[in-house]
Amino acid sequence: MASKARADAEQARADYGAYVASGEAAEPALGEHHRLQLLQMALEKLAKAFLYHGEPSGRYSHHVALSAINRLRSHTIAEAAGMTFVTFSRMLDAAKPIFLQIEAASPSVGSDGRGLTREESERTSNVEYPWQSDVTDPSSWIAPASRPFSIVHDLRYDPRSVRAVHLLDRLIDAAATVLPKP
Repeated sequence: MASKARADAEQARADYGAYVASGEAAEPALGEHHRLQLLQMALEKLAKAFLYHGEPSGRYSHHVALSAINRLRSHTIAEAAGMTFVTFSRMLDAAKPIFLQIEAASPSVGSDGRGLTREESERTSNVEYPWQSDVTDPSSWIAPASRPFSIVHDLRYDPRSVRAVHLLDRLIDAAATVLPKP
């Protein structure tokens, strides 16, 4: 058995591993919205792992990236990620807008990082559930599988986004070192 923090970190590793594996083939096995969903879930679970580590009795929803980024700023985590504190802090700052874009792929998080009501989530693009683009038009529902997500292109080709994903990978590895073992 593991702590909640450790279990979340383990699941983050699994989700991230599936994200990486799903895009390695010349013909990806999953659609881009599914790959983005895996990355979003890995980020969310990793953020929760660090938040639960600091506050085991806390209750967290889907919008956790910003809180976790603020809590991650420690010499211990920087060292576990193989970086100096200054370099680590700079990388967190650079990754923050990308992490927030990835987090916003959740149906429960808005592009501004705040939690959405059910009604708002039914009108906001996300990688998991269809949304309605026009509340006055009952035939205006959009399936995530039929829509491109601009962040997906950035995750492949924008150097800042690529570095943010690599930082996520290093943070997942750091969690294995920093979080208490069962």
